[in-house]
Amino acid sequence: MRFILLCGLFLCAPQLFAQIGLPLPVEYRCAHKGDELGSIQGITWGEEKDRWRADFHFPEGWFASEFWKGAWPHIELEITASDGAHQRTKLDLRRFEYHFEELNGEFNELMSWQKPYWVGEGSRDIYYAEKTDLGPWRVQRVIWRVGGCSGNPPMLFLMVVQHQPTGLWSFQLAEFSHPPVADRGDAMRLHLSAEDVLEVSWWNAATRNTAVMEGWRFALEKGSLVLRDLPRSYRLDTRNGAVTAKADSPAEALHLGYQEVAWALDSSDQRGGVARAYAESPRRFETDGDRYKAPLLPSPGTMTFRWAAELYVVPWQARPLRLPLAKALPLLKTGRWDVVLFRNAKGTVLAMRLVEHHQDFPHSTAIR
Repeated sequence: MRFILLCGLFLCAPQLFAQIGLPLPVEYRCAHKGDELGSIQGITWGEEKDRWRADFHFPEGWFASEFWKGAWPHIELEITASDGAHQRTKLDLRRFEYHFEELNGEFNELMSWQKPYWVGEGSRDIYYAEKTDLGPWRVQRVIWRVGGCSGNPPMLFLMVVQHQPTGLWSFQLAEFSHPPVADRGDAMRLHLSAEDVLEVSWWNAATRNTAVMEGWRFALEKGSLVLRDLPRSYRLDTRNGAVTAKADSPAEALHLGYQEVAWALDSSDQRGGVARAYAESPRRFETDGDRYKAPLLPSPGTMTFRWAAELYVVPWQARPLRLPLAKALPLLKTGRWDVVLFRNAKGTVLAMRLVEHHQDFPHSTAIR
């Protein structure tokens, strides 16, 4: 059994697609009562005639992960299906960023499975337990929030994928990012191809500024349930709109994410200049929150700007850095650069980022 950091399920036309899904009854059993944070020892979910169970087997003397001392303990997870069949595997918690704390559930309010756990602007409801049927596949997901984290905590989840015609099933324990996600879609997505191959994809944090979409491919091959990884895809992770530029690495994703909101530099001097856009930016604001302190999205025409006192410089193959204006302007002589524009509280348009031009986006590239 393999355990990989997850963050979402992706759907793709024209084949069948569906989202997680229909809410299911769910009960959590924790190591100690009366505490908002406690090691989850078991979970039961599903309707009365189709109840599934997960049991975590801890070492002797286990109370809660934050109190554990010594060598890495052996923790096992056992899943029991509604028909009594079960599977069991050892958990390698070193593959998870928060280590033991992934087994801890934080329930700050009375948990009700009928109500969504989190509802955000532009995002669909997320329930503690959900299921969906997609062609021959049934997918069940149970989530709980990790405690002891600053900012939005990750959502740890248990997923069971079952091929209904044969009854074969597999399970994974993983985590996905708290919405919103880089492309402003759903954090978890499913896609069924014409060959009845199920693809599962998810968003997760890659670096402080980028997100990664990973994926699995489930298929029935020669009577066995086979799982393979899908290629990874990276994007800039920002509050300011749906990022469209995909990349093969976090560094490339950061650069292209800035480039898709950068204007071509027509002319400039020590005080400011004129920026030009030849087409609309591919970036889109999906929600009002996306517009908070957002850059001015390129649209056909020109824009007069003033230089900011300090520029955030994003080279193509070097680490971004902040430079005072006097040190940043000489870079304009070394190659082709685009500018990212913002409007301050007084209405002045400021160029606050300098992005080295690498990929030819329609909005920042003249048609020759």
